Amino acid sequence: MEAPRPPSLTVLDASALVALMRDEPARAQVEAMMRRRPPPLVSAVNLVEVIEKMIRGAGRTPEEVNDAVDLLIVGGLEVMPFWLPDARTAAAIRARLYHRTQSSLSLADCACLATAVRERASLATTDPALARAARGIGVDVVALPDSSGRLP
Repeated sequence: MEAPRPPSLTVLDASALVALMRDEPARAQVEAMMRRRPPPLVSAVNLVEVIEKMIRGAGRTPEEVNDAVDLLIVGGLEVMPFWLPDARTAAAIRARLYHRTQSSLSLADCACLATAVRERASLATTDPALARAARGIGVDVVALPDSSGRLP
């Protein structure tokens, strides 16, 4: 009899957490991921992106956003540090995959990919370019609907 496989880890892209916080179509899926064990992970780099988007893009105050992030962390979200080996992996990914018109990966996208690679985790995102890049390097993708309901 084969031993049960441990539950897989999932790294959340900033788009997943923004969808949760803005009540977008992916909210229910992200909430379900938050209840799983092991809980999802987010790179500290991508958490910067979430906080900035919620303050600048959604018009929330820094205090509101920080309180919401604190609740996610208390609820199980694990924030992963971003170290020198992660920076090297992210840079190599971007150097290999970035193209201004065909694959517009941001540095934060590459930080997210580097975290998923390091943790041997799947990646949850609404971003088509990031999903394509993840699949291209062998990272499993949890496709989440964007604000219009389209899957990457």
